[in-house]
Amino acid sequence: MALDSGTSTFGASFARIPLNSVNADSGSNWDNTNHWYTCPRDGIYQITGSLRVGPGGTSSTEAGDQYGIGVYTSEADGPWFLWHSVGMAPSLRSTFAYSRLSFQHSGDMLRMFTFSDQGVVVFRAGLQIVLVSDAVP
Repeated sequence: MALDSGTSTFGASFARIPLNSVNADSGSNWDNTNHWYTCPRDGIYQITGSLRVGPGGTSSTEAGDQYGIGVYTSEADGPWFLWHSVGMAPSLRSTFAYSRLSFQHSGDMLRMFTFSDQGVVVFRAGLQIVLVSDAVP
C-alpha cells in the first residue's frame, strides 16, 4: 500500500497525518476517513515513510525545535517514534525518513503521526506498508 498527503498544519501535540491519496491498496485495508491501515493478518510488516516540514507558523522552524514522525496503533511517543532536531540555524524545509520492520497482529490499525514542540506545517508525507512475512506458527 502506498499513500500521499497534501499540506496540513499541526500544533504542538501528537497528531495523525491525513493521507488522502492512495496509490496502491490491493487489499482495500486503508480507511480514508480515519487515516489508518488495518493489518490483514499477523505478520512482519515493512513500514517506510517520509515527512517534509517547513515554515508555516511564527516559529515552526526555529533552531533547536524537535520534530518527530511515527507509525503505530496510537499517537504516542515510544520506540516506534523517530525524533529529529532543527540545527543551529532555522530551516526552510526538512525531509525526515522513517523505516522499520514491525510485527503486527491482524486488525492492528496503523496510522502515521507527527509532533513538533512549536507546531509544524507538513507539506508532504508518504507512507508504505508491506507485509513481508506471515507469522510463524
